[in-house]
Amino acid sequence: VHKLHTDKYEAYFRALLNGIEVCVADSLRRSKGHIGKCNIILDAKGAGPSFIPPFSITKKLLGLCQNIFAGRLGILVIVNMGAAAQWFFKMVMPFLPSEVRLKIHILPTRGKDRLKILKSLVEEQF
Repeated sequence: VHKLHTDKYEAYFRALLNGIEVCVADSLRRSKGHIGKCNIILDAKGAGPSFIPPFSITKKLLGLCQNIFAGRLGILVIVNMGAAAQWFFKMVMPFLPSEVRLKIHILPTRGKDRLKILKSLVEEQF
């Protein structure tokens, strides 16, 4: 199994953190400083075994997110989750606080319920 070089994981995570920061700033701007929550839809399509970062980097990212963005996650919806992404997710979940785990929703890969669940989580205008 080919793994990405550590620098590539860090670059990806920097881009992810920057995206969250922009999302929070946009929420604060649109709500005139009242709400700074970020709702994320993460498409895990193509997140195969080569995408899985070393656990040390994952722990670093989780720590950064918990310290920098505490209380800023609205919901996280994960779509198109393959077997490798499911395995990675199961590995990471125990390290998340229970209040964060409650905000994470994984949509089924197939079926009519997928769109129904997504519409219940995200307003249609978005």
